Amino acid sequence: MKGFRPGHVPPGLLLNRYLSGGAKVSKAIVERADHHWVHGRDQDPEQERLRELQVAILGCGSVGGPLARLLAQAGIGNLLLVDPESMDWPNVSRHELGVPSVGRFKAPELAREIEKAYPHLGRIYWRRERVGSGAKNLMAELLSCDLIISTMGNWSAENFLNDVQLETDGFPPILYGWVEPNAAAAHALLIPRGDSCLSCGINDKGRPYLAVTDWSNGGGSLQAPACGAQFTPYGPAELSWAHALLSETAINALNGEALIAHHRIWIGPRNRVYASGGSWSEAWTAEAGDPGSGGMIVERRWSASASCPACGRHVRSA
Repeated sequence: MKGFRPGHVPPGLLLNRYLSGGAKVSKAIVERADHHWVHGRDQDPEQERLRELQVAILGCGSVGGPLARLLAQAGIGNLLLVDPESMDWPNVSRHELGVPSVGRFKAPELAREIEKAYPHLGRIYWRRERVGSGAKNLMAELLSCDLIISTMGNWSAENFLNDVQLETDGFPPILYGWVEPNAAAAHALLIPRGDSCLSCGINDKGRPYLAVTDWSNGGGSLQAPACGAQFTPYGPAELSWAHALLSETAINALNGEALIAHHRIWIGPRNRVYASGGSWSEAWTAEAGDPGSGGMIVERRWSASASCPACGRHVRSA
């Protein structure tokens, strides 16, 4: 037969077999599920680089947990999730994890959920160590990351992390994230090594010198029954602004758009702040202006401070 090749069945012969009751032909749908197609449908030129990057998230609670998923969805290929705590019932309403994870450690549970949802990504792994002088292996792992995000809300741990960055050549940039009472304002602070440091704007008790809101009622904290702990009754909608702010700031930093220490703040709606017993702080209004009705993002330079134990001597000698 002209044009016949061993192992090749001419299309006409296939049709004859089908019509005569032989082998049947069925349709198959083939869909792409590779990284470049899932993240941007081949139209995002940054994905080739993002898929190779490694980001550490320290603190996988109500801020860090959803943030980890957002970064996975954005195409960050490798995530190190660090948290020593387990999931508890009160976490469920404000966390990425749900009831099946109650009583289990947050970091491995979150890693499994992200791996299951996005199997095309690279390495999603976890550690249950506490950030501090006893976690030498963890600190060595952090050195290989492209960005560290801290949502721990623990001043001693973040102060230690700040000291390590100041003392270690080649230590990656750190993005600190926190929220004010009732999630009325959210903060994203990026500190590259060699610029100012965390202590330039945080006092020795871990409180920022400049807050957007002021709370004469203590921030609306309530006493949790039977356990002696306190909590503030805000929900996931209020927290979503913090997740968006931090994920955007992280992607910008990974794309090389942020080369200096800077501070981004989401300011919530005025009516919600005042209805919860808060107000705009006098210090914020004096330095940055009256936020008015709120609902905005403000960006400011995080400058080295003359009173900072680490950076002050450089400022005074300049």
